[in-house]
Amino acid sequence: MARTPLGPGSEGTKGAIRLDTQEQKVNDATVIAIMPTNPLNLFGPFQRDATEMTRADIFIRIEALRQQLVAKYAPEKIILFGSAAREGEEINDVDLFIIKDDVPHLGADRIRELYRLMDTDLPVDYLVYRPKEVAKRLSLGDPFVVGVLREGRVLYG
Repeated sequence: MARTPLGPGSEGTKGAIRLDTQEQKVNDATVIAIMPTNPLNLFGPFQRDATEMTRADIFIRIEALRQQLVAKYAPEKIILFGSAAREGEEINDVDLFIIKDDVPHLGADRIRELYRLMDTDLPVDYLVYRPKEVAKRLSLGDPFVVGVLREGRVLYG
């Protein structure tokens, strides 16, 4: 798979879109599939591949992102989960579970807002929940939310 930055700017610049391309032979024709590396990142900055960075570099960038989130977004809580939260595991991306009361109704709008506000080259996925939504998911025994709260690393709040 080849990775190519497209859109306004160039590699490493805010606004570029990273695409994966894959060639395949189908009935004597070459088919090229082109898709965003992270479809939700169509409104966000160009993101580096975390596997190209050292663990120490990633955590320096995570701390810088945490500071931006606190200053620009004012969340109640930020929890790091996934590969970056587990010791000794290769980090492929940064997953952040964010709790904040005053957010747009739709989840996609919440994520778009964060991609527009944050300036990072980390491959980051944001999940934003209101406190009431977290409480409801917990009352239903949602294994995902329970796991994030039990195994994630609280970065703020």
